[in-house]
Amino acid sequence: MKSVPAEPTATPHKADAALKNSILAALDEARERTWLLVGGLSDADLRAAATDFLSPPVWDLGHIANFEELWLVQRILDCAELHPGYNDTYDAFRHPREERPTLELLDHDGVRAYMAEVRGRTMDVLGVTDLHADRLTRDGFVHHMLVLHEHQHQETLLQTMQMRGARYTPPTIRDLPAPAARSAGYRAGRDGADDAGWVHVPAGRFAMGWPAGPGLYDNESPVHDVDVPAFAMARYPVTVGQYLAFLDAGGYVDAALWSPRGRDWLTATSHHAPLYWRFDGAEWLRGDPRGERPVAAVADEVLCHVTFFEAEAFARWSGARLPSEAEWEKAARWRTGDDAGDDGGAAAGARGAGAVARNPWGDAPASTDCANIDQLGFGTSRVGAYPAGASALGIEHLIGDVWEWCSDGFEAYPGFEAYPYDECSKVFFGGDYRVLRGGSWATRAGCAHATFRNWDHPYRRQIFSGIRLVRDA
Repeated sequence: MKSVPAEPTATPHKADAALKNSILAALDEARERTWLLVGGLSDADLRAAATDFLSPPVWDLGHIANFEELWLVQRILDCAELHPGYNDTYDAFRHPREERPTLELLDHDGVRAYMAEVRGRTMDVLGVTDLHADRLTRDGFVHHMLVLHEHQHQETLLQTMQMRGARYTPPTIRDLPAPAARSAGYRAGRDGADDAGWVHVPAGRFAMGWPAGPGLYDNESPVHDVDVPAFAMARYPVTVGQYLAFLDAGGYVDAALWSPRGRDWLTATSHHAPLYWRFDGAEWLRGDPRGERPVAAVADEVLCHVTFFEAEAFARWSGARLPSEAEWEKAARWRTGDDAGDDGGAAAGARGAGAVARNPWGDAPASTDCANIDQLGFGTSRVGAYPAGASALGIEHLIGDVWEWCSDGFEAYPGFEAYPYDECSKVFFGGDYRVLRGGSWATRAGCAHATFRNWDHPYRRQIFSGIRLVRDA
């Protein structure tokens, strides 16, 4: 195995200097955010797992560094690992989450030093990397993959931090927009729409997915035409107040609302409210990183932390259902004839049937102007807070706030190609997973776009998950 050069040699393509600088800036920004989120934790908190299905935070940090070393140092230059044994310790597939607290893990100072050591080597390797040499490095493909990987682990770390409750204090909190309060009827509405209304999505083909390239995962490709019958989608995701109406109506005890697996989950767990809700004897309270507040005070906020089973039961109680993955993506990306030519949507539509854009508002990337993303709001917003993020059809909050459960299992698109490794997506196809779409308040912008596919077990609810309703036209 080769060793990493101590100093970079001449860059093969001088024209790539700007791209290399942007890659380093993105890597550094991701690392700065990681340490902003966890830098105030004690060594004991870093080394302790909040639950048996989440890793100790220090394992995640070591894994972030080792994954960077594996791809940006070892793979590119065929180098030996910097510290023998780390490739094993921080391999997510060799060591399931419940096993990770038993491993010999680095402490706070040790993991910070390892992350800095790897980053120094990464900078050296980038200096001699030909960004035209092969598919892995072309246009910084693998470097963008590493940025997205760190962004996703930040969201996982935030799951752990929230499960610690009062033991975690957000380092900063960004103020969210404060639209006018909705009517009491909307907050308690059984049908999930009320005065917000249902939005008609016309029947027809559309081009689902996105061409492979930097900043995308393999499961988003290839683009393929999908025929979707007409349906209606609720303008807003389900709110805290709407879900409270379901709970008060006996939704958790009405067996007819739950699937057989959902009833088994209820029996096994005895849950009777979303995660982080509790009844104090007088009223329901809901907690998030911003603190604990009465549900009545946050009734207009987007509901968060429900399982697929809870989402499915609420939809049935509402006389509606959960969207298919194709329905969700069409509602988010489909452009009317007038809209398609204004923002690049028509060009995107040329890849397949129908005119589509990258995001609900057009082809521009997500930002905090149009969606509650990027973590620092530390909770969900009120419905109606981001009118600039509405789709061409007028559906809001499709990106940000909460991942929205879809009815589908996680499967490959027709013509799928696993790249650059099977564990990116392929090994998860066909398992006990349900798809989630749209990103959450804890999602960074690079992962918050309308073709991004998330997935998890239907019984998970520490994830930042919520509900979007649809019904047949």
